[in-house]
Amino acid sequence: MTISRVISPSLSQSPPLGRAFRSDREVYDLSHLRTSCAHDIFGGNFWTVLVPQLSQASPAVRYGMLALSALLQQVESPLGITGDAEVERKQERCALERYTKAVSAAKELVATPNVVETDLAAVLSCCIIFVVYENLKGGYKAAGMHLRSGMGILCGGRARRTGAEIESMFDLMGLLDFQALSFSDDDAPYEFGPTNPASIEPAPLPGKFLSLAQARRILFEYMKHMFWVRHMLASGSFSTRDWDIQAERRKASFKHWTALLDHFLDEQRDAMSPRDVHHARLLKMYRTVAGILCVAAFSQTESAVDAHMLDFQQIICDAEEIIAMEAPKMGTDLDTNDKTFYSKRFSFEMGINPNLFVVAVKCRDPTLRRRAVALLRSSSRHEGTWDGPTAASVAEKVIEIEEVAAAEIAERAVEYAGDVPEEKRVVGVYTKAEMDKSRVRLTLIFREPDEDGVGWHWRETKDCAFF
Repeated sequence: MTISRVISPSLSQSPPLGRAFRSDREVYDLSHLRTSCAHDIFGGNFWTVLVPQLSQASPAVRYGMLALSALLQQVESPLGITGDAEVERKQERCALERYTKAVSAAKELVATPNVVETDLAAVLSCCIIFVVYENLKGGYKAAGMHLRSGMGILCGGRARRTGAEIESMFDLMGLLDFQALSFSDDDAPYEFGPTNPASIEPAPLPGKFLSLAQARRILFEYMKHMFWVRHMLASGSFSTRDWDIQAERRKASFKHWTALLDHFLDEQRDAMSPRDVHHARLLKMYRTVAGILCVAAFSQTESAVDAHMLDFQQIICDAEEIIAMEAPKMGTDLDTNDKTFYSKRFSFEMGINPNLFVVAVKCRDPTLRRRAVALLRSSSRHEGTWDGPTAASVAEKVIEIEEVAAAEIAERAVEYAGDVPEEKRVVGVYTKAEMDKSRVRLTLIFREPDEDGVGWHWRETKDCAFF
């Protein structure tokens, strides 16, 4: 039995919900989930088409979707729909009960001898659903476990990468892995190691891009490998002389990628929908961030990023355009070919929040970094693991620490990026979220010169950001 025989009609059509879902409440919950995901750029078809189709035959997928929908409704409007705390607790219990049933059914699938490809598709879908569910509730350790399970199935050869369905899940799993790398809680640190796919040197860039999805997949693979190389360098796995070599290789790759994307956009400009334009703008934003992080990762001084003020400003302008594009339009149309976008607080995919956070903590221009913080807080966007207001609170703490220290030295307020001394700059932020206490514990990393003035060493401090 193959996936294509079970999943019908084609991926361009959304299945009716009535056959597998036994009550009006279940039908409503699934419709809500599909509505929330219908306009996601990176994984829309997975949520609106593929998973609903698999749920017709798989109780694990069905309960997983229902659990995620119940939790999503609770997160979107805590006490906002009814104002009744008891109703909200009932919603939370409902989500947990459904999630427990989904995990149990998924375990039965995994234990099935000679599991067929259809069941593997259901298992992989459950892994993705469970990762999103746990991230949404702050269970980052469990999310990492489910992510590694799914990646192990895909990369271990158990699931053949054939057909649009498995390829779609492979793509989305890679996005979740990149998200885990970009946001790693202290309870579930990202695992760099020889078995991590990020350790594999990405394939050479193609002669041309055939789609925006291909361009995005390649960019994220190169970014993940860049962070893996940086981790290996910092751990002493490579010699010091490799730093400059690795930096130049990454810069050349990102420059080539940009040229290929520009060529693709020039060829496809007249055929691009507003969704494609939005996708392209996000990709360019991530490419700009990749260049900044490459400088920060491989330079011997944190102040090297000060030369990228125009890039920081461009990220903010792009984010403002995206917010302005989405803000006026709201609706519930499930047509994935629709040419409009809909404002929503929650998205399953990373969008502008990680990029704005980079500006807020890496750009030391006081005006630009505060514009980034204001966008994070005011737009109230929750994108995957990245909650805008919470990221804003963390960034504000970093800004406060840096600028207070700089002002004590200069005896005046910070006016320019160069006013923040190298040794007072936060070069790394590690977080431990404590959702029940509305705070994030922070471990802040500084790079300070040795007493002899020749080398340097790391210094850690602890702090808290409240949200």
